[in-house]
Amino acid sequence: MIYNCPEIQSAWAKEANNPLIFSQPNEVLKAQIISLQPDVIYFQDISIATRELLEEIKPLTRLIIGQIASPIPKNSYLQGFDIIFTAQPDFVDFFRSQGVTAYHQLLAFSPRILDYLPASERKIPVSFIGGLSNLHSERIGFLEHVSSNLEIDIFGYGGEQLSPESPIYRRHKGVAWGLDMFKI
Repeated sequence: MIYNCPEIQSAWAKEANNPLIFSQPNEVLKAQIISLQPDVIYFQDISIATRELLEEIKPLTRLIIGQIASPIPKNSYLQGFDIIFTAQPDFVDFFRSQGVTAYHQLLAFSPRILDYLPASERKIPVSFIGGLSNLHSERIGFLEHVSSNLEIDIFGYGGEQLSPESPIYRRHKGVAWGLDMFKI
């Protein structure tokens, strides 16, 4: 379940004959959880994990796990997670001080993904894939500097919020999900 990808969520709702639409993402997510009955729910983006949502889905699963490697969103309900993994070593002690089981885990992917990718010549010398939201002001500043000095292709959500004067704007190529992201 990719909560913040409207195309995937809308396709699921349509295939499931579910009248929910993406403008109700929490309702779509809850319907998916009820339908799939997962043992584990993994939040790659804990910003959506409000107290209300986590308390509603907790009885529907055995384990709620989160991952974060960016500033901690203010509305996230950390105590609703059974485990949080973070690529930021200093976050581990903070989460534990909040009573949350936390582990340091560098970002990675399964090498099995490589079996689904065609062998190809590298066409993009420098690329970035990731969010460009207001939570990423330092990242945006860094990418604006890089974009002013290098040829770089930038992919990710939030590009529509950029000012046309931003050096990132002309380099932004849209979002990249799943295998498309790995191909890039």
